[in-house]
Amino acid sequence: MSPATDRRIPRAPLPCSRRPAVAILAAALALAVPLAAAQDGTTALPTAEACSRIEIDAERLACYDAVHRRASDSPASADAAAIRAKETKATIAKYERLESDAFPEPDDERRVTSDLYSAEPVLASLEARIANAGKGSLLDSRWELARDSKLGIFNFRAYKPVYLLPAVWTDNPNELPTSSTPDAPPVSQSLKDTEAKFQLSFKTKAVENLFGDNGDIWMGYTQSSRWQVYNGGDASRPFRESNYEPEVLLVFRTGYSIGGWRGRMAAIGINHQSNGRADPLSRSWNRVMVNIGLDRDDWALTLRPWWRHAMQARRILSLDGGGIRGLVSCIWLGGVEDVLAQAGKPGLLKNFDLVSGSSTGAIIACGLGVGLSPDAMGELYKARRHEIFPGMTGRLWSRATRLFTAGPSAPRYDGKGLEKVLREVFGNTTFGQLPVPTVITAYDTLARKPVVFKSFHPEHRDLPVWEICRASTAAPTYFPAHGMTIGGRASSLIDGGIVANNPTACAIAEALRHDRQISHCGNLVVLSIGTGERNRPIPLQSAREWGALEWAVPIIDVLFDGNADSVDYIARQLVGDAYCRMQAELLVGLDDLDDTSATNIAALETLATGYLEQEATRGKLKALVARL
Repeated sequence: MSPATDRRIPRAPLPCSRRPAVAILAAALALAVPLAAAQDGTTALPTAEACSRIEIDAERLACYDAVHRRASDSPASADAAAIRAKETKATIAKYERLESDAFPEPDDERRVTSDLYSAEPVLASLEARIANAGKGSLLDSRWELARDSKLGIFNFRAYKPVYLLPAVWTDNPNELPTSSTPDAPPVSQSLKDTEAKFQLSFKTKAVENLFGDNGDIWMGYTQSSRWQVYNGGDASRPFRESNYEPEVLLVFRTGYSIGGWRGRMAAIGINHQSNGRADPLSRSWNRVMVNIGLDRDDWALTLRPWWRHAMQARRILSLDGGGIRGLVSCIWLGGVEDVLAQAGKPGLLKNFDLVSGSSTGAIIACGLGVGLSPDAMGELYKARRHEIFPGMTGRLWSRATRLFTAGPSAPRYDGKGLEKVLREVFGNTTFGQLPVPTVITAYDTLARKPVVFKSFHPEHRDLPVWEICRASTAAPTYFPAHGMTIGGRASSLIDGGIVANNPTACAIAEALRHDRQISHCGNLVVLSIGTGERNRPIPLQSAREWGALEWAVPIIDVLFDGNADSVDYIARQLVGDAYCRMQAELLVGLDDLDDTSATNIAALETLATGYLEQEATRGKLKALVARL
């Protein structure tokens, strides 16, 4: 009789005699697990009294098992029990489906297998046997994978090998390590070719059974040290290198088989390695680790593929210095943002991996980083320009108040208005909080060397953004130098334009250093934004006759323009067609860094919008956006 015909026959309640038959069958399937055979031993056994003095729960339980000659199941028997439990569950599920097909309704007339087992301890027992697969295996003993192997949290256990090697010989010790950081000179070291080496490593479980009876979070720590113990004399037997490796792993129990090997575990985690040193000796990186554990008899195999997180820096945005002419940069950036939106790539910073800025470009770069749009930055320049560059009355009063402290040749502005604006715009934001890696330039007059602030550098991450911008905008003769402490060293910082008014070359250097996917400059895409190009000539006679007093102010502008143009030439040759430079000639007489008059502001806006409307500019931007 077909199932369809059977459904048309009026049904009576299932006879009671059928329930015991199903129950006996399912019970037989559920309990089909062989008993472990007792093991005979000839070695002396501990006493129960001795076991009671053991403090560790797992070891005390094992001791009692030994006293009473209760042998634990082998991994093979645990695997076999798990397989039979899975088969039993599948059979029970099959009978439930058959009952459901034969007797679809009402529920109280068809509950035979499900009544007996869905809420009974039998199913729980089956789940437990499945979860105990591999109990006692090598990987289970190290990672507590089986359900009954769990020992709780924060029990310290060995992790990687712990060892001491009294002597390790190196044929070519590096006595002059270097760094790719431009402001980190090599440091000479006096090293012996023979040293001692040791390693300490441990792990502990922080969270247990994150997902039901599976999924544990482990924390590990490994320290490996190289000790110049045979290096006496002036070196005083130093530790040449100590590598610190904390990590966090999410570990899961697995139960597959491949080629005779049993897959026991899978884990994913984050690993950090660092030697805790400053440049040029600093070495550190972060990695995403994957652990795959398999075993077979007395062998265990662990595969640990990993991916190193490296900063991406293929797409670069570089912003020139130029005082109030930063308004031009803001308008041009707004035009770039519009073209990006039209191409389906909204968000200016979302399309760049690295941002660099000098002087006023530093303010714009950091302003974009804290979420201000190019239009908002442009309005900021127009609305707060008189606070940053006070008019004649404000300058005279400032000079009078600084006459006895700074002398008659003090900078044109006292910098208080600039600092006020920067503090209000950036607040307590630190450099490392900027969402896109950012590079800002300045010059240290104490060390007499450039300073390249990097938001991803450990010594720079916690520095206030407003202070970095204040340092990068301290143009000589315009604003006083800004004092800061960087890495425990006092610094006297002046305008980044002294180093690179066009910071594109600095950004390219950082990109090549940090992004391993970039093999040469031709892989880069660079947008370099100028602030307008000066064209006011200095006649030959003036250039011949001027002395220190006459050159005092013009020389700053000459230096800024000269290095910006030279960097433009270098970047164009290095990057090629993927280099886009936005720059236009300023109107004669309207090119000062601090001209905040309404006439100059209108002229800058006209220049910037007119440049964006040019056909050549539109074509240039479309080509750029296609590469981003």
